[in-house]
Amino acid sequence: MFTSKPLSTTLSLSVLCAIAPLSAEPNLANPDLHPYAATSGGREGYALASQPVNKFRLYDFYQRQADYYMAHPDEMPEVLPAYPGLDGGSFGHWGKFNQNQYRDLRWNEGELGETFTHVFRSGDFSLLKPVLLQLGEQRELSAAFDPLTLRYRAIWKDGFVHFDGFRWGTSRNAALQGTSLFLEEKAPSPADSRYLGFRRYGKRVVFLYEKNGTTVGDEPRAVGNTFYRRIEITEADATVSIALPKGENLTNRIVSQQGLSATLQDGGKLELVTAHAQASVIVGTTFGKSEPSDEAALEHFAQEREQTKRWTEVLTTSGTKGEAPATSPYAVDTIGIPFDNPYRTVMQLTSIGFLPNGEALIATLPGDIWKVSGLDKDLEKVTWSRFATGFNQPIGIHIDDDGIFVLDRGQIYRLHDENQDGEVDFYENYANDFGGYQNSHSHTFGLHRTADGSFHFTQRESILRTSPDRKTVVQGSGVRNCMGIGGSDDYFWVAPQEGTWTPASSIIEVRDKEFYGLPSRTDATSKISPPLCYIPRGIENSTGGMVEITSDKWGPYQGAHLGLSYGSGLHYLILRDPTGSRPQGAVVPLEGEFLAGSMRGQFHPQDGQLYLVGLDGWGDYSTQDGCFHRVRYTGGESHKPNGFRVHRNGIRVDFPIALDPATATQPENFFAQGWNYEYAKRYGSPEFSAKVPDSLGHDPVAIRSVKLLEGGKSLFIEMPELLPVMQLHIRMHLATAAGKSFRTDLFPSPSFPRSPSRPAVWPRSKALRPPRCSASHAPGNRATKAANWSRASANWS
Repeated sequence: MFTSKPLSTTLSLSVLCAIAPLSAEPNLANPDLHPYAATSGGREGYALASQPVNKFRLYDFYQRQADYYMAHPDEMPEVLPAYPGLDGGSFGHWGKFNQNQYRDLRWNEGELGETFTHVFRSGDFSLLKPVLLQLGEQRELSAAFDPLTLRYRAIWKDGFVHFDGFRWGTSRNAALQGTSLFLEEKAPSPADSRYLGFRRYGKRVVFLYEKNGTTVGDEPRAVGNTFYRRIEITEADATVSIALPKGENLTNRIVSQQGLSATLQDGGKLELVTAHAQASVIVGTTFGKSEPSDEAALEHFAQEREQTKRWTEVLTTSGTKGEAPATSPYAVDTIGIPFDNPYRTVMQLTSIGFLPNGEALIATLPGDIWKVSGLDKDLEKVTWSRFATGFNQPIGIHIDDDGIFVLDRGQIYRLHDENQDGEVDFYENYANDFGGYQNSHSHTFGLHRTADGSFHFTQRESILRTSPDRKTVVQGSGVRNCMGIGGSDDYFWVAPQEGTWTPASSIIEVRDKEFYGLPSRTDATSKISPPLCYIPRGIENSTGGMVEITSDKWGPYQGAHLGLSYGSGLHYLILRDPTGSRPQGAVVPLEGEFLAGSMRGQFHPQDGQLYLVGLDGWGDYSTQDGCFHRVRYTGGESHKPNGFRVHRNGIRVDFPIALDPATATQPENFFAQGWNYEYAKRYGSPEFSAKVPDSLGHDPVAIRSVKLLEGGKSLFIEMPELLPVMQLHIRMHLATAAGKSFRTDLFPSPSFPRSPSRPAVWPRSKALRPPRCSASHAPGNRATKAANWSRASANWS
């Protein structure tokens, strides 16, 4: 009987430690001493291992380490060497080809269209959520409409915007390019107002908003040096005040009015009193002293608005079907991407969703949504067309009976193709009451919806929830660069990436008002709540998305989840154990590799297969700008676990196939090792022994027995000395009942075992005693001296 008790649910920041200095050389795996750490090995089965970015990559470290000591038990030390780092630890913490300082100016070559949303800067002037506009037949003027204040806050000529090439333009915003004519430094957000979105009519755009319960339509236009607006009021007997540009070098005037009384007030205000519904006024703002002719503008506004396609090109690619490896019934198909496209869009793919008819909607980081058709069995003719444009780095698409929802850095949109021509006509503002994203590493990641209709996503350190009433609140905090989003109808998961106060990538099942490690001003003294599970850095250095396996056509894993790795371009099963005092998780690495960092996946509504997209950024092993794959179940047996349970004296592991009793009950066919991480100020954490806290490394965990359960599809691995640790690795050499040999792994974080049938006594252990506080720093390099390392206790107290 296991005699210890589960750890409690929070880790105090005060329980961070400084242990006595380590030995002169840290206990990291060294290829000169440990063959399993050689970067030249473990490459079998990885077709992309020959790519330049993977030249020094260390594949399958934990699996190879376990196999080595299973074959050479007499060489096993008391504490096994820890993972040495990306690319074998020889090139610093981020590896050889991390692209952390990468510069690429190609975003400046793209055809952005007439509307584009981005953080906007001109010197010290900035706007968080403007819709940037290119106006006029010759794009004579550009403007920035601010949905937060319902004003045009900037107007300029001789250009549009420019992206700094640092990290493609993701981190330093869109800068005004050209000659500034007007900037409104400060503007109040009007009371009793609401931004509704905008409509597209070919190249024309009409903003919609409410003021004091009155709906306003606002269409901008440029002719020469004059900025025009046609303002429409839908209700009769309404009074509306509209802000106009003001300044020394401009003149405002009323060009025409119909069905209302319009008056220009001092201070750049236009007062409108309507007599009839659908009243309108045209106003002009002229820059300089020229005398404009209004004829062209009047002619433009007199033309009937038509919902016509703005982007008419249809691009064709094809796919290549892969073959399932001998060790897996899943094949990876590669679907062609139109990298060479007429809009010069850099095809960094971030998100995917499916329409009921099987067509896919795919987002790109520069701001497009593409409609993709022809995703049939053979992938011989796949067509791509622009469906929507102008988003601010969209990362999150959700499609259900309520519509098509897209998340970018500042807004949740609901998209409407009202005339069913394959292009969005109405960009509805579903919610935009969140922000604070003008700096690097401040993307907004989503988009998951639970059964109650709430949307869940992350921004900076915050975990946000937008309820069906469209109000957004903070539901949790303390997550770092949290790119991974997932869950089910009943719960929501986030997956932060290793970094400051984030010891390793992890999967968190969010609970309201919990704090998960990365301090801010408001929660610096909060207790840290544990994740569902951690993911070892040798498996996952940068999380992508997570997707629930809802398909019954994708093998025996319906109800489990998949994790997509942006950093490694791989994927893994995520299993959930709900039976302890707090749900726990485990990951199971899967065969298959992708051409770029995998970001988001969805199961096709018709063929039931997994489709995923990804991109190249920094800190990843991508081989091209983006990727689009289908992971296809080919039939037959899968040998990966499909469930697990944490007990006080061991781990139960479930399989979808019957196991051979002879191999499944021999302890020598199993290997277990555990370790802890540290929550600290430095970037990430090394792997620390739990039993010898002043050492890096892994603790071998003795396996007393293995018992086959329940018709031969489940086994219980008895480990009487199992401690609650942040990371456990179980390696298994098994065979099916039919005699087919296979190897597989389970990486759980067993901190909350099932309660025993009788009260248990927890043994006092030095390894679990809170050490002294520390916020030490240490680079992840084999040459780092051990005295620079410190660890955090695994105690959740």
